[in-house]
Amino acid sequence: MAGSTRERGRLALGFRALGEELRPRRLLPYTQPVLLSDSDIDAALADLPKWRREGAEIATEREFPTYKDGLVFATAVGWFADAADHHPDLKIGYQKVEIRLSSHDAGGITKRDVNLARKIDGL
Repeated sequence: MAGSTRERGRLALGFRALGEELRPRRLLPYTQPVLLSDSDIDAALADLPKWRREGAEIATEREFPTYKDGLVFATAVGWFADAADHHPDLKIGYQKVEIRLSSHDAGGITKRDVNLARKIDGL
């Protein structure tokens, strides 16, 4: 019977399987990231003028002509982040997206944060 609980369950499993199939796989074993020194962070931020340091994070804000443009940008950031297996904190507002990067497992800013910031700047 169409729409039965059994069919809805199969459909849900199909979507879950599709999601797992599309999810990027980690190719290298996990290694604990190393915190950058203050001078390394300052040097990296010199090449990332849209970013600033805020404590144990680097942050940026981007403004857009419309809310939808901000959503498109945030979605692109999400794809890059998922591919890097490194996920920023995003705050989507009207015509503005805020991004904060920190390696929580290391307790601060690492090369992963700087590398993802560079990729985001390329969008």
